[in-house]
Amino acid sequence: MARSTMSDISYGISKPVDLLAKLIADASKITAPPHSHDIFNFLVTAAVLNEWIGKYYPDDTTVKALKDAQEEKDWTKLPAETSAWISNKECLPNKGCDPRRHAWNVTRICWC
Repeated sequence: MARSTMSDISYGISKPVDLLAKLIADASKITAPPHSHDIFNFLVTAAVLNEWIGKYYPDDTTVKALKDAQEEKDWTKLPAETSAWISNKECLPNKGCDPRRHAWNVTRICWC
């Protein structure tokens, strides 16, 4: 019997963009109050997406900068373009903070 590979059992999820679609679907299932299974699924998908991006785009300068910031545990190492990732800044706490700090806090969930 042949051994299954990830491509055999991926159910159509083979690139980071595919996993991003799953993350968005997982996020849509989170309700108030959230169910622990939905939160767990979202966090696991986010963590795996982080890993896949690093492996899928190893030479991308933004990916390298994110990895460096992660390894050094320093949000100021995030590229300036990170600020644009948060489109609605009205809901952010601590209005005076650099948006990269908020992006850092959100992405740290994926880096656990």
